[in-house]
Amino acid sequence: MTFSDCPYCVDGNMPAGIHDILGPVFVPCVVCGRACPTCTGDGIFPADFDCLDCFRACLTAIGLTPVHCTACLGVLDLLPTPRRPEVTPHEHLN
Repeated sequence: MTFSDCPYCVDGNMPAGIHDILGPVFVPCVVCGRACPTCTGDGIFPADFDCLDCFRACLTAIGLTPVHCTACLGVLDLLPTPRRPEVTPHEHLN
């Protein structure tokens, strides 16, 4: 079976619901595809992002950092971003 013949997926990805933070997500199709050998198919893929840098920037803006599978780049976890205190340069001069 090829991706185009599979009634369960779109180009090898099947809908996996709506994540609380990431919104609609996909997973690799379990019918016609193969699970990533590194994360064993645990990675999820946000449907609303095509650009990895934009995705990371949006998460950083809300204080999160994604943990990606090193092979398929699926999102495995979201971790809080360590926040640095805001520094006002040359505050003593004001």
